Amino acid sequence: GDSLYWTTTRRPRHPRLFVSIIVVGVYVIIHSLFLFVHVATLSVAVNSADNALLTLLISGNFAEIKSTVFKKYNKQNLFKITTSDICERFKLA
Repeated sequence: GDSLYWTTTRRPRHPRLFVSIIVVGVYVIIHSLFLFVHVATLSVAVNSADNALLTLLISGNFAEIKSTVFKKYNKQNLFKITTSDICERFKLA
């Protein structure tokens, strides 16, 4: 943050600033495309009559689910895992 502020205020036409802007722009476009594909896939899985795609999406998380189901946790650790999983799933973190 401070480096970008210093570059934009002290050297507004520096080539490194333009390279940074281009890299950030490319990253944002690629990230947006991945999120769009993810949302489109989930929409098709939920709205399809055949449950094959939904089963495939759920089975992808089976290893993570299996590793957490067979461990013993106390209430505090289970609460921490649950809240972090909720934040991860809804992208609030």
